[in-house]
Amino acid sequence: MSQTADPYVSKSVTDKFGRRVRDLRISVTDRCNFRCPYCMPAEVYGEKYEFLPRPHILSFEEIERLTRLFVRIGVSKVRITGGEPLVRANLPDLVSKLCVIDGINDVALTTNGYLLEDLRNNLETKVLLIDSLGAFVVSYLHHDDTQWSKLFRNLLDLL
Repeated sequence: MSQTADPYVSKSVTDKFGRRVRDLRISVTDRCNFRCPYCMPAEVYGEKYEFLPRPHILSFEEIERLTRLFVRIGVSKVRITGGEPLVRANLPDLVSKLCVIDGINDVALTTNGYLLEDLRNNLETKVLLIDSLGAFVVSYLHHDDTQWSKLFRNLLDLL
């Protein structure tokens, strides 16, 4: 039986420097629970800011399908980002689906950590990245002490 080459499958894709593309960043939302000056300043993302309508956000099924397609061209690592990905409803369902895709050997989540208390027992990510701790020091000036202490409680609970 002869095998016909799939024109949409490649062993690998390279960037303009000839490096293999292995990592895929997927933004699951444009929303965030903070208004940090380095990312989503309140002056720009205030109460009247119009975020993307829900139909314009990829569904979990679309994200899973795209991830499977990217695996076919050499991707082996997925990083889930946002906005703040933990504000997306049912995120553990997506993480579970991505973790079992053949060819994916690393799933990471970039988060500000504030909502971990609610979700940390459900997330099956192999790596959890807390987004730029140094930036939290800067953004601390814009958050109250309750938010700051909850963030650090959540981080300490993970250790």
